[in-house]
Amino acid sequence: MNAASAPSSIPLRLVAAIALAHVAFIGNRFILTLHAVSLGATPSGVGFLLGMVMLGPLLLSVHYGRWSDRWGYGPLCAIALALIGLACVVAAAFANLPALYVASVLTGSGYMLAFIAIMNAVGKLTRSEEMSRAFSVLSLGFSLSPLASPLICGFFIDAFGHRCAYLAMVAFVCASGATFWWSARKYAVPMQPERAPGATRFIDLFRSAPLRTVFIISGLLTMGWDTFTFVAPLHGLATGLSATATGTVVGAFGAGSLVVRLALPWLSGRLSEWRIAALTLFFTAAGYVAFPLMHGFWLLATAAFMLGMSLGSSQPIAMTLIHRTAPPDRVGEAVGVRAAIISLSQTTLPVLFGVLGSAVGLTSVFWLTASMLAVGGVIATRSR
Repeated sequence: MNAASAPSSIPLRLVAAIALAHVAFIGNRFILTLHAVSLGATPSGVGFLLGMVMLGPLLLSVHYGRWSDRWGYGPLCAIALALIGLACVVAAAFANLPALYVASVLTGSGYMLAFIAIMNAVGKLTRSEEMSRAFSVLSLGFSLSPLASPLICGFFIDAFGHRCAYLAMVAFVCASGATFWWSARKYAVPMQPERAPGATRFIDLFRSAPLRTVFIISGLLTMGWDTFTFVAPLHGLATGLSATATGTVVGAFGAGSLVVRLALPWLSGRLSEWRIAALTLFFTAAGYVAFPLMHGFWLLATAAFMLGMSLGSSQPIAMTLIHRTAPPDRVGEAVGVRAAIISLSQTTLPVLFGVLGSAVGLTSVFWLTASMLAVGGVIATRSR
């Protein structure tokens, strides 16, 4: 479906469906963490458990993207939700550490399959001039899920135990499935013909200079986000903040990202995606130069809020640029490549940051990230 024939409205049913699936994903990850601790897992064991969430996406994201180009979102979302639901059942039925590891892999693999399929579909169902707005609305759904899901899961764990909390997530899986079924009756995405084996390789996507630049920028923005997620809490504790105050600083970052996503439709109507990407990279780089030099709750919370406003636009802008630069018959594959980059970042960066922070201090991690983001800003400016 080309831009001229695409519907003028954003596919809100798909947005609602993937948001419900995201609640189940975040919820499962939260329950698995607390359940593992209750079963006596060590901190390293919990870290390995959470790392397993991204193992499937790291290995399969490119294939997920190709399948979404070929088969559309309907069959893939059905499989994805079945995997997430199976993860809940396995964890609840066996309630031991090996079962939690299996559930972790199923949860991440299933959710990423749905995520890539819907990211591909939303771009194809939305007119070009509305694409930034569509992905902004989608990102708002993702912003709300982490606020609601831990509260729901925490209530069920305290009131009924971990097994019932998993079953509560099954309810969200079923609600997501019903919404997907409702969506499929309205939104039809054209499927691409199957290619001959070996006719295309994902590495060929990097031969396109604009798309290669998008992958680089997307990777840098992911690194910028992960830097805050993994290193900012350590800096807060190192400066003497309590755990509650440090958590509030991290929450301020989330609040900032939510605010900018509300404003992004207005902003994208006045600036190009390349310009927004460049400004995001430059502002975040400046923030990371200053952040490790700050101390005190209010100063750090304000800086975190500003960094959240800067980085909150990263996902919608990256997805819009991918849809604008990827070959029309390989958009899903390009989305899969980006997902693989994100999975690799979330798997390796915590280890690298930990080693670097232990060796030369946390400030060096912030400043190294800032320098790389600044280079990315220059690249985005030239690509514009």
